[in-house]
Amino acid sequence: MTFYLAPTASNYTEFFNRVVNPSWLTSSDPNAVALRSAMQNTEAPPCWRVLHRVTFVSRVADARAAPVMQSPIIKLDAASHYLLIKRLEPYVLGNFTDWPSLRTAVTSALSTCYAVDFPALLQAGTVLQVAQLMASYYGVTVTNS
Repeated sequence: MTFYLAPTASNYTEFFNRVVNPSWLTSSDPNAVALRSAMQNTEAPPCWRVLHRVTFVSRVADARAAPVMQSPIIKLDAASHYLLIKRLEPYVLGNFTDWPSLRTAVTSALSTCYAVDFPALLQAGTVLQVAQLMASYYGVTVTNS
């Protein structure tokens, strides 16, 4: 609901002293220039005040809205990240020297060993996220190669 409160001089004063940022008002922004031209420095004229009151908020998700797709690795919490790293560790041992070897080892481990158990981890981009997660854990520098 929207209410128009009776015009008073205090509405004008409060608008320019509490609502409008004074540093923005002195800027060269076209809207600031227009608002400065509306200011009256000699007296505070009575101004209307608009009050918006929200009386209802629907907390039900819109069924027509498209679902937000997230990568499976993002859905895992920090404990799951550690468990995933520890499950993949035996398959990537010895490949912590550089990024290309680690990325190849992670890709191989996920596609051969975990394709049945964790098919969601084989989605496009997710394998790279897992490899980057492991690189971060083991201190391997990620490169663009």
